[in-house]
Amino acid sequence: HPSVKVRTRTVGVIHNMSSDVGSIKIIRTGNAIKELVRMLAAPQVSICGSAAGAIQNMSREQASKQEIVEAGGVPPLLDLMFGSDVQSQVCAAGALLNLLGPQLESDPNTGIQTPFNLSQRRGLSRLVMLSVVTGMAFHGLYTDDAES
Repeated sequence: HPSVKVRTRTVGVIHNMSSDVGSIKIIRTGNAIKELVRMLAAPQVSICGSAAGAIQNMSREQASKQEIVEAGGVPPLLDLMFGSDVQSQVCAAGALLNLLGPQLESDPNTGIQTPFNLSQRRGLSRLVMLSVVTGMAFHGLYTDDAES
């Protein structure tokens, strides 16, 4: 829809609905995932944040997780990590952890954490922390005043 107000409210409703596990399947089968992924790059912060929040909630379901990755959801989520909106960063971080985190776990057959996965997990943790701190510093939420 061309109206920013309508898109903002629509993605907000989807974000709210996605907090209910039963609604996730309804949203997914309604083919909303591709549109949510597109909304991650919207110029309006409120649209990006709600889309990231909906994707974070939906990424708890395996079928949705696969569709989000196939729809190209990981790159725009990574972009949001370095954006200017802290809420969008937090939702993007949660979504990325839901999407990528299980791949970084120990081998299910042996229980052994492979060095490759361990380095990826550390890299993802550093990326999450770096982007959140950068966003906070950019918006003056983190200052040296805490030391005084």
